[in-house]
Amino acid sequence: MLKNLLTILLLLLFTSTYATGSDTAKEDYRSYPGIRTEIGWNEPWYASLGFSYHMHMTQHGTHGMAIASMVYYLSGDVHFGTTYKGGQTFYGYKTGVEFTLNGLLAGAEIKRLTDFSSGITQTYCTPKLGFGFGFINLHYGYNTFRDAKNTYDIGRHQVALSINFSPKMIKDLK
Repeated sequence: MLKNLLTILLLLLFTSTYATGSDTAKEDYRSYPGIRTEIGWNEPWYASLGFSYHMHMTQHGTHGMAIASMVYYLSGDVHFGTTYKGGQTFYGYKTGVEFTLNGLLAGAEIKRLTDFSSGITQTYCTPKLGFGFGFINLHYGYNTFRDAKNTYDIGRHQVALSINFSPKMIKDLK
């Protein structure tokens, strides 16, 4: 209960700080639709590929170095070789949001996994904390499970590196 309360408080802190800004920060506000890639460890290794909508504020003259950003994303997941059924691969999708402020990241995602053969699906909610560097993020997440039975033997701890890539963002950095 305490972990959930702290996570909610951190998300509110990042959201309220992100929403308040000076007029100069609003002049440097930009948004980019793009591609999200992620690789991580969640007891089995996993990879994700999907779409993101990345918004960030920069200071004058920093050429894209975000002081605050927010990313919404939807992506597909592949979890490689869990101990369930002798190392079977699982597939799924997830949606989430990440906030960064001066290099600190907070976020949350909801993930749904299946193996397509057993008919079992499992849903996870993962609050995250980490470091964000504009379009590159490194984070730690703690999986909370929808039900008490962890059918797919997915671990509680998640460590991942994500990149939100947009050709328009690269063009603006030049």
